[in-house]
Amino acid sequence: MTEYEVAAGGLMKCSVLISDLKPKQYSFRVRAFNELFCGEASRTLNVTPSVELIRSAARASFLEEYNTKVNYLNEKFFEYYTVSEVIGRGRFSLVKSAVCNTSQRRFVAKFLTRHPLRGVDLDEECIEKEIRSLYSLRHSNIVSLRAAVKTAHDFIIVMKWINGPPIMQYITRLGYVSEELIRRLCRDALAALDYMHAFNMAHLDIKVGIDVEGDLRVEEGDGPEDLLVHMSRHGARLVLIDFGSSRYCTPPTSAFKSPPTEFGSPEHHLYKPLTTKADIWSIGIILYVLVCGHLPFDDDDENMMRLSIISASIQIDGIARLELFSAALKSLLKSILILNSDDRPSAADCLQAEWMCREIAPEYLLVDYLEDYVEKREVRLRACCIHEDSGI
Repeated sequence: MTEYEVAAGGLMKCSVLISDLKPKQYSFRVRAFNELFCGEASRTLNVTPSVELIRSAARASFLEEYNTKVNYLNEKFFEYYTVSEVIGRGRFSLVKSAVCNTSQRRFVAKFLTRHPLRGVDLDEECIEKEIRSLYSLRHSNIVSLRAAVKTAHDFIIVMKWINGPPIMQYITRLGYVSEELIRRLCRDALAALDYMHAFNMAHLDIKVGIDVEGDLRVEEGDGPEDLLVHMSRHGARLVLIDFGSSRYCTPPTSAFKSPPTEFGSPEHHLYKPLTTKADIWSIGIILYVLVCGHLPFDDDDENMMRLSIISASIQIDGIARLELFSAALKSLLKSILILNSDDRPSAADCLQAEWMCREIAPEYLLVDYLEDYVEKREVRLRACCIHEDSGI
């Protein structure tokens, strides 16, 4: 006798959306009941959903959740969580450690003040978009939302604790780097983007760097890192964070704020409508940095850097550092770092690229070239902080 599980209950209408299915055969029956009576089950309906049907249902489920009004907790949050040390700072926010009093599990709490100083208004609609993005996206390579809180003074976004360092610190602390390690980390980042982009959701602010104060910025829109490494018994896993700039890109969207100049796509700097391909450009820049130890469009003058980016004039062949890596990697970089966003590969295309599938020789390299990049990046960030604090 076939055993059935409840796929949907408590229905008040004649249709229901069932997502999270796999491309195999399912049998469905419908039964009506109330507190007094239970009717006979209907005839069995056999369904074998196609991959496209599953994707369509997943998109519909995502949009339904993304457009749902945020259900906030209130000041009672502090009865259930103990908030302690500050682990990151931003222009309008503090990131703190929070421990659940019941389970003793550690979480991250991002506090965004509702009454910022300096006469700058905090866009509450943008905060809600960030919360809805986190609520709707569920993937092992994307930071997960625990709760959203609204008090008289703050919005608080509570997220899963990520116990490892930013990607650049992770590699430099290892003391070595290999093409296989770079590929594994890039695969994690692309897997997160492939999942997001299937819903036409773009991150629009992916960057790597180094914290000038040495603190781990776990989830911060003004912080230099959006790719953190979570360590577990299964190994290292890259996690994408900070969805403050994320947008639903149907139709193509405008940027709420631009990423740092060096990671922004040509369409960012040309103020053109943005699509998910802007994220692919940022991943290409990060891959280039991990391989070469410097930015492809580097210049101390940001205006000159911007001009180089919008021309997308880059020479991949002949760079000494790149000669240490495979031709397949160079081919992927060439396909990503191009001016026309329509011609860039999607995240799914990148995951199917030759570089992701071929065998790579296990050759290990010292990380001194990345340490040089980190040091230069730190000097630049410190200079930016001094420039901003002086009001120049």
